[in-house]
Amino acid sequence: MCPILECGHDIIKGHAEAMEVVRRVQTANFGVLWNDSTINQATLADLQPRLRHFHVHDEVLDPDNTNILRLAGQIKPAGYRGYISLEIIHGKNLPEDLLKSVAARLTQQIAQG
Repeated sequence: MCPILECGHDIIKGHAEAMEVVRRVQTANFGVLWNDSTINQATLADLQPRLRHFHVHDEVLDPDNTNILRLAGQIKPAGYRGYISLEIIHGKNLPEDLLKSVAARLTQQIAQG
């Protein structure tokens, strides 16, 4: 089991707040989820040892959005071995064909990154 702190969101919004918590953690099995499809180099460098998961949101539904391509280009060289998941909160179901095409595009961007 690995408890994960969600950062880049409601309570822990940015790099400084995330590091306040991470620096206090004494156990090795504690991870961080970055709740955004972008991350700056300073945040990545500090959180990288504990990064386990990324949430990406509505912006990646846009076929012209390349956030995942850039993100993959940053995290692959850092040795990232965690997960990236699509978190869409619309209050309605999205068409399955849209989700399939987005998944295929994001998978391709991750491979290219």
